Amino acid sequence: MKKITTTFALILVLSFTLVSISEIGIVKADGTVYIRVDGTVEGTDVIQQVGDVYTFMGDLEGSIFVEKNDIIIDGAGYTLQGNGNGTGISLISITNVTIKSIEIKNFYCGIKLDSSLKNTISGNKITNNILGISFWAESNYNTISGNDITANEDGMFIYGSSNNITGNTITVNSGHGIDFYGSSNNITGNHIVKNGVGVYVNANFPFVGSQNNSIYRNNFINNTKQVSDILWESSFSVISVNIWDNGRTGNYWSDYTGTDANGDGIGDTDYIIDENNQDNCPLIAPIYLFDAGTWEWTQYNVYVVSNSTVSDFSFNPDEGALLRFDVDGEAGTTGFCRVTIPKDLLYTEGNWTVLVDGASVTPTIDEDASNTYLYFTYNHGTKTVEIIGTTAIPEFPSWTPTLLILIVLAVAVAIYKRKLSKTNKSTIILGP
Repeated sequence: MKKITTTFALILVLSFTLVSISEIGIVKADGTVYIRVDGTVEGTDVIQQVGDVYTFMGDLEGSIFVEKNDIIIDGAGYTLQGNGNGTGISLISITNVTIKSIEIKNFYCGIKLDSSLKNTISGNKITNNILGISFWAESNYNTISGNDITANEDGMFIYGSSNNITGNTITVNSGHGIDFYGSSNNITGNHIVKNGVGVYVNANFPFVGSQNNSIYRNNFINNTKQVSDILWESSFSVISVNIWDNGRTGNYWSDYTGTDANGDGIGDTDYIIDENNQDNCPLIAPIYLFDAGTWEWTQYNVYVVSNSTVSDFSFNPDEGALLRFDVDGEAGTTGFCRVTIPKDLLYTEGNWTVLVDGASVTPTIDEDASNTYLYFTYNHGTKTVEIIGTTAIPEFPSWTPTLLILIVLAVAVAIYKRKLSKTNKSTIILGP
């Protein structure tokens, strides 16, 4: 009887535990989870390994320390949760790791890169941490794209590192959206909104200035202070000079008060940041970044500056030499678009055709060595824009068919020689 009672009690405890875990929805790791150099996972069974891809099978509470290069960590939309301390995912001296599709929250630092190169952080939601993402000690040219970095103290902290930061939504961080102690970062296509300070540039932290960062094609909207420089009075004083436009396109600043008399989508006067920094090409309306695809290992982006809401962008060279997107705005008002199109993506040998809901409009056209710029207006409403050229990037480069033919011929010749060699050997007659 005692054995039965004990068994029944154990079943009740296990049932209660299972119900509690299912209700909470988070599996606790016993300490830190390690992805070891040999590829094994220690500390949890929630991460499933298939080859070099490590996929979350549920929510996880704890930290992950990555020791292996050349892998993909796919959160599959699940959550990595901390207790307010430590680091969510740590990469130290690591190369070519992709971290994607994870909600990372409630750590001191969501993701930390230290002396780590050529990693990709994309499509994550990073929230309620002290530091969303931090870069330390020559963590150079990592790609940070398409992340939602919101409600942290600092969205990004960059120390002595150079990275590509593009297409992120950086919002409602109480301190700084991006905090710089580094040089030569490329910051483009980001939506920097309602932070304490949008971009905080530490001009002269001892021995580490913040120089030559390229910061353009971003939206700075309703930050308490859009940009702030800190200037230390010390013998290490360095003047902070960064690049706020590329000579044709700058940033959109919600507090810009200039006009656009010539109607090209660019303000007529500079946006002054401080005595050493200014945006010479401030945008009159917000800018949208659209991923047009990747060909021959090159990613192509199309940028649209517009006072309309722009959505549903599409470009498929199999459909022809055209791109399309939808615009929406208050009826009875005038909308405009300034579209930047890479020439290697879509080009025309004659005149561009621009259709708004099927009706032809005449664009103002400008260009440089790499891009074509089209500016046009229309009556607002919910409408579809089509931009038609004559030449779109091919699915395969022009030399690919020739190369394939040469490869096939080479293989055929090799097989023929091998068969011939076998035939010659089989016909040798040995004497007595």
